[in-house]
Amino acid sequence: MPGSGVSPGASSGRVVSGRVTSGEYRVNQVTIVPRRSRVRRTLVFLAIELCALLALWGAARVMHAERWPIVSAVVAWRNAAAVIVALVSLVCLVGWLLRPRRNHWLLFVLLPALVLAGLGGSGIARDGLTVDRVAEGHDRAIRLLSWNINGDLVTSDAIVRLVRDTAADVVVLPATRAKRVKELVVALAPEGYVLAGSPGAAEAVIFSRIGYVRDRHADLGPSPFQAAVARVRDGTGELPTIVAVHADHPTLSENDVWNRQISWIESLCTPTSSLLVVGDFNATVDNFGAPSLGSCRDAASARHSAAIGTWPAALPPVLGIAIDHVLTTPNLSVRSFTVLQSEDQGGARHRPILAVIGY
Repeated sequence: MPGSGVSPGASSGRVVSGRVTSGEYRVNQVTIVPRRSRVRRTLVFLAIELCALLALWGAARVMHAERWPIVSAVVAWRNAAAVIVALVSLVCLVGWLLRPRRNHWLLFVLLPALVLAGLGGSGIARDGLTVDRVAEGHDRAIRLLSWNINGDLVTSDAIVRLVRDTAADVVVLPATRAKRVKELVVALAPEGYVLAGSPGAAEAVIFSRIGYVRDRHADLGPSPFQAAVARVRDGTGELPTIVAVHADHPTLSENDVWNRQISWIESLCTPTSSLLVVGDFNATVDNFGAPSLGSCRDAASARHSAAIGTWPAALPPVLGIAIDHVLTTPNLSVRSFTVLQSEDQGGARHRPILAVIGY
């Protein structure tokens, strides 16, 4: 068309129209970007972004970034993070579908969100949300109850009631003050329990009614640490040694201490040991880097329950983090592992865990 300044084949691109000045027609510079070129360029950028994300994830796995400061805390909150990025993905997808041309930049946010949601979702599927039914009986099995009561947030009566209801053979309390320990020694005595393990300071303690006694010469790990070790009184070796732990929080300043504690636990888990490591690790299996630590297998992973949060009790289990564990050596079997939700309103920030371990 005369005076248009645009050739007939330029309709698929972006055009800057002409203008008239002093009776003379001038055609501004025309910029044409074919749609197929824009699509191709977007796909190339997305492919580069995807490769960079996967390379970063692979490098993090190889370098054990799950134990690094800050990263260790982010990794622990995998369940909640997966839900959040899934919602971000949904918002980005809706925004792009409504206006694909104007909001094409959302694709570059949508891709990493989808990748992170996929990795988090696959981790949840791998670890499992199975609510395991407590195995019955005591025949060649230890009923092991562990509950971080956060010092004195739970009354002695509540603890005794739960011990009685679960018919536990061994009770591990990873964070208990001296006054509460004295109360429990008296309160649990009529039920047949004795204080079988304590590091001296009232922190991780073990109560038992099946023949365990405190090992006063055991290595309690790197200092500062809160561990207790109990062995069988008769020395037959039929029952496994029990190690109760309460690891530090992996904060920015305490991350090295926490790493040393986890590494010490890993050093205990040899192929020839007969061992149960129980308590609050302040670490998930993602922080371990696997469903095991050394030769010890995580009991929750063995029962497909390792994605159920044990802390904080105020959040739904699917959004919490599983930092309370029972680790078993290869000679032991996990008959059941259950995160108890009956005490969510009991005052403690942690949920109790109950494992039935065959020997």
